[in-house]
Amino acid sequence: MNFRVGLIGGGSITETHARAARAIPGVEIAAICGSNSEKVHRLCREHGGTPYLELSAFLTHRPMDLVIIGSPSGLHANQGIAAAKHGLHLLTEKPIDISTKSADALIEVTKQAGVKLGVIFQDRMKPHIRQLKDWIARGLLGKPLLVDARVNWYRPPDCARRLPSECVPTDRWGLAGTFTQGAVPLPSLRRLTRSTAILIALALTGLFFLKFAGQSQEPGWSIQHQEDPNAAKRMTVLLKDFEPRPMLHVAAHDVPRARFPVIDVHNHVNDATTNHGDQVPPADVVRVMDQANVNQVVILTGMWGDKLQSVIDKMVKQYPDRFLVFTQFDWS
Repeated sequence: MNFRVGLIGGGSITETHARAARAIPGVEIAAICGSNSEKVHRLCREHGGTPYLELSAFLTHRPMDLVIIGSPSGLHANQGIAAAKHGLHLLTEKPIDISTKSADALIEVTKQAGVKLGVIFQDRMKPHIRQLKDWIARGLLGKPLLVDARVNWYRPPDCARRLPSECVPTDRWGLAGTFTQGAVPLPSLRRLTRSTAILIALALTGLFFLKFAGQSQEPGWSIQHQEDPNAAKRMTVLLKDFEPRPMLHVAAHDVPRARFPVIDVHNHVNDATTNHGDQVPPADVVRVMDQANVNQVVILTGMWGDKLQSVIDKMVKQYPDRFLVFTQFDWS
């Protein structure tokens, strides 16, 4: 039995969807709909299916069992609602839309139409993400208090502005970009940690940067790219102006002593430079190490020549089992 899929969108993500669908036995591309005639016809030539430029005509194509939405984020809900009313199951790219009102409307219509609705979170299936989830579930990494995830690609602030206004309203340009970027790592973090507090902190941090960069101004987080005369200048955040406010508050747990013996592999205590604080009597260093259950310390920046010998004489010779020195080359 073949399963016939329709694709909405003519961009690179739709091409990814087409390749993924065709790689599944029994799945074929029935139709592709987009606003760019050249791209849509090329996709159909390469992957099969009937090309459409009008959504209404596309939704009447039969046979077609499922629609995958890969259009701009601001169109997801409206296109999904139209497809659900035609009795088509839905799989939409993240985010489900750029407003909770539109997202809720799509969910409700799919329930009433009796069709399935899914959102593409492909990272959940990646082997290393699944392995990490298993480790966290088994307690091998302890209890996560703060996690960090990054998307290694950048979309310029005017990315959404280049789209028609019906795709992304002008007052939501910045939010569209934030939702699209954030929808990649946040669901994986939610699945890994099961912590809403962590995601709220990350979301608030994202809104902070959005506001700080001149893309948003209170009230209502309305986006002011063109209206704000200082937007271009404020797009660069200087280190001297970077003053983030902590949003995550958790109980403090001071650990004065390690449960197991520790090797400190990066330390500058009494190294060969004068850049890392005052010199400390070796006996005092060892006493603090014993209190914290630190077995050995690797002293970096040992330098070379007389400076290296000074560190060895002062630290290593007195306590040969407690200190190691990382030396450098004299390239002169």
